[in-house]
Amino acid sequence: MISIEKIINKAKKKIPSLNEQRVLDAYNFANLCHSGQKRASGEDYIYHPLAIADIILDFLPDEDALLATLLHDVTEDCGIKVEEIKKRYGPVVAELVSGMEKLSHVKAYGQERQIGSLRKMFLAMAKDIRVVIIKLADRLHNMQSLHFLRPDKQKRIAEETLTIYAPIAARLGIYDLKSPLEDLSFFYLQQDKYTLVAEQMKKHEPYRTRILKNAKKYLSSTLHQDGIKGEITGRIKHYYSINKKMERKSMESIDDL
Repeated sequence: MISIEKIINKAKKKIPSLNEQRVLDAYNFANLCHSGQKRASGEDYIYHPLAIADIILDFLPDEDALLATLLHDVTEDCGIKVEEIKKRYGPVVAELVSGMEKLSHVKAYGQERQIGSLRKMFLAMAKDIRVVIIKLADRLHNMQSLHFLRPDKQKRIAEETLTIYAPIAARLGIYDLKSPLEDLSFFYLQQDKYTLVAEQMKKHEPYRTRILKNAKKYLSSTLHQDGIKGEITGRIKHYYSINKKMERKSMESIDDL
């Protein structure tokens, strides 16, 4: 289970100048505000902002953003005024929390043309890009715990994630958020296809691992010979992306790719 101690320890590695007491105070205030509130999983609500904080520290090593993440639902769910946040933690944190509350009202319904407008509105409403990143991390944790909701809600939230949130993550170039958002949406919207791709990917895992290893070895050697310092990384194409490619090429098996 994630704890504020783990979050602070992680944050200290990302933010050398971290004010631990300020973070702890924001956590304690949020915990007090959410006291008695539960998630659909049955967990105390405070574990939700903690989980998001764990996610955003990988993308956004910023103290004000961390505080805003811990506090992001206290205005909407607990009746706390933005002025109170500003008084306690300053105008930047208050503005981030206010931005998060505004974005929570963006819902994806309608045709592709309307959805495109919603994406633009989503970005326009966030004066600070940190708000968007926190909101994407918030949606990722919601998707990770989607199995606790009714099937109709799962489908609605997954469709919204695929049409609004994943494309915004892609536009920002944050593929470590985009890919899991797409894959989780894919699972809830087309579970049969997801399972098929997952099974075929598992079958090909030894081959993929060998290809990546050999490619990294070759490229590293080539860079070294040319006197270029660099780090070679590789990744496996994600399930949703694989399925889209198979659909475009009218293929029924990964073997055909």
